Amino acid sequence: MTHIRRWIVLLTALGLLASLGMGLVPTTPIRAAVSPFAPHAVAQYHAPSNQAVVAQIASPTIQLTAPTTSQLPTVPLDVEVRVTGAINLAGFEFDLGYNAALVQVTGMTLAPFIGTTTSCDATTTRCAIALGPRTSAQGTSVGAYSYGTGVGTTGDGVLAILHLQPAGVSGTTVLHLSNALIA
Repeated sequence: MTHIRRWIVLLTALGLLASLGMGLVPTTPIRAAVSPFAPHAVAQYHAPSNQAVVAQIASPTIQLTAPTTSQLPTVPLDVEVRVTGAINLAGFEFDLGYNAALVQVTGMTLAPFIGTTTSCDATTTRCAIALGPRTSAQGTSVGAYSYGTGVGTTGDGVLAILHLQPAGVSGTTVLHLSNALIA
């Protein structure tokens, strides 16, 4: 029987700053660090540099990366969901919080990093299935799992692309990662 370990999210409240109407504000990607070994580790946010500093963490992290060019409040935008330090990755999930008056998540496209998503034969390769997006009053939940031949993916890569649609209103929203699980 396969045992899936749940990872403890150490940093969830920091996201990446997206500004609609005035263009997307380029920031250093903020990471949500997760670890099964260091639930007591401390993450710090240094306001001037927009960087999260996590002490003594050597485990997978999830980060959001948005376009660095200006975006109009009516043009859809894509945000990459990246993982670093994955070992035998079989799946992931997280909740994304944001100001729903300014933007909505309209979809998610899995990247091939976690597995093949179309015309997959699980007897010869690793296949992947998207979970969500599922939108509620608190935000949007997304995830994916993989199955089939071979072990899960190891390394760094793009897990998925989140598709966001601005509401046509100028403003700024922060994307908050929470309840992140990497298995």
